Amino acid sequence: MDLTEWCHLKLGYQFKNLSLLETALTHKSISNQNNERLEFLGDSILGQIISIYLYNHLNDMDEGALTRMRSHLVNGHKLAEIGQKIHLSGFIVLGQGELRSGSYN
Repeated sequence: MDLTEWCHLKLGYQFKNLSLLETALTHKSISNQNNERLEFLGDSILGQIISIYLYNHLNDMDEGALTRMRSHLVNGHKLAEIGQKIHLSGFIVLGQGELRSGSYN
């Protein structure tokens, strides 16, 4: 299954700019590109989406509880767990050092 098909099946979404998605899935160890600006933007967007969802669906929680819930959901370990569940790792492009270390799992 290619990346376009995977996105449609797993995410229900069709990207307009597939090269931007490929860049986002490329680890900094593989290229000279600096993806950290994209990571910054993506983290902000994800945080906003999660915040809106929690605000709209958890009416009984106060601001502090919502903040803790968002922090729990938007962290590296939780996102890695979700990535494993949806089999994202097959599409992440890693450098040899990352592959040898096994840290991507």
